[in-house]
Amino acid sequence: MSTLKTNNIEHLDASTPSIQTTIGGGTILAGVSTARNDLFFGANEKAKLFENGNQSGIQVVNSGSSAHLMTHDGNEDIHVDPSGYIRFEVAGSERLRITSDGKIGINQTSPSEKLEVYAGDILLSSNANGVSGGIGPNAALKFEYNGHQYAKIVGNGRDSSGYGDIDFYTSSSAGVSNLTQRMTIRSDGTVGIGTDNPTKALQISQNSDCAIRIDANNSNANARTWEIIVGGNPSNNAEMVFRTRQDDGTGGSECVRFTRSGVIKLPDGGGVDFSATGDASGMTSELLDDYEEGTWTPNITSSGYTLTTTSGYYTKIGNLVSVHFQVKFSAIGSNNASAAFNGLPFNSNSAFHHAGVCRETTAYGDIFVAQVTAGNANVAINSMDGVVNGDNAIFETARNYNAQITYFV
Repeated sequence: MSTLKTNNIEHLDASTPSIQTTIGGGTILAGVSTARNDLFFGANEKAKLFENGNQSGIQVVNSGSSAHLMTHDGNEDIHVDPSGYIRFEVAGSERLRITSDGKIGINQTSPSEKLEVYAGDILLSSNANGVSGGIGPNAALKFEYNGHQYAKIVGNGRDSSGYGDIDFYTSSSAGVSNLTQRMTIRSDGTVGIGTDNPTKALQISQNSDCAIRIDANNSNANARTWEIIVGGNPSNNAEMVFRTRQDDGTGGSECVRFTRSGVIKLPDGGGVDFSATGDASGMTSELLDDYEEGTWTPNITSSGYTLTTTSGYYTKIGNLVSVHFQVKFSAIGSNNASAAFNGLPFNSNSAFHHAGVCRETTAYGDIFVAQVTAGNANVAINSMDGVVNGDNAIFETARNYNAQITYFV
């Protein structure tokens, strides 16, 4: 190595043309290298271009100063501030900032989340502007913890025409990156939960009973829960059940059920409330709480009577019961104008006796009075004693007697 030095100008080596000039205690370097590893700027060496083993960079030596990496016209700038943030400026305006606590703001100088975008959109693209080499038609937002992916949202592009679906995946096993598609939003606006091919606006598919559950937890609702459950195999009389729960969500009461055949079932104590209708002055209830229809068997209790045929039917609407029955006698007792029976489907209200009519159905057409005794399940057929312009009738064998009566329970 040769050295040529004239006053304050030193030429170190002819093979590495560098010139070092000392002016007023400062150092100006020209060329591509120096005898030292670091290249300092300024009289007090406030900044340096350094190289140390496998590390190199630009360093601000004085901690009270900020560092800038700028273009020649000053319109693009990477600004490292000693207070603890890095900002990126384009065309004289800040576009991105990284704070000391690791938050990133785009068009936002004080981000409150790990990534905050102000007045802008986020685009996930797998083949932007026709650039080849993308990852295919899908673009995904993935969620990972401790090296395991537990969820992702995928924009599933169908083809180059630009339409597609959004698919949501979750993992059913902790610590395993084994994702299953749970929900999809199709390009036609249909939504599928448990199916990736919905054909309705909202389609829910599940191996067991499908349920929609709504929870309310506030000072008024006291953690009440409403459930809509579709149970059973659709080919095997599937039913839809509406159920309410309370407090801890266990147990619960069924409030209405719809069967596959179109029947609406209400639980005991339930009913249809007609309170929106006009009311009479004596109204005590507007709840239709029961409907029932069926058969019953009249049993003769009068002495000396026997029956050859007997049948009965009833319809109950609320607290009103209508009964119809037919009897035929094979033997008649000594009191041949009155016959008593029991076996009514419901006991009558204890406040009333209830009257009806009975008619002999052959050519004779005899009329009798039917009566339900207050407070029990007994009914009697009696002749019309005292009827003006009519004779008292008596029972005969081998005739059919049909009675109809309505009573309260």
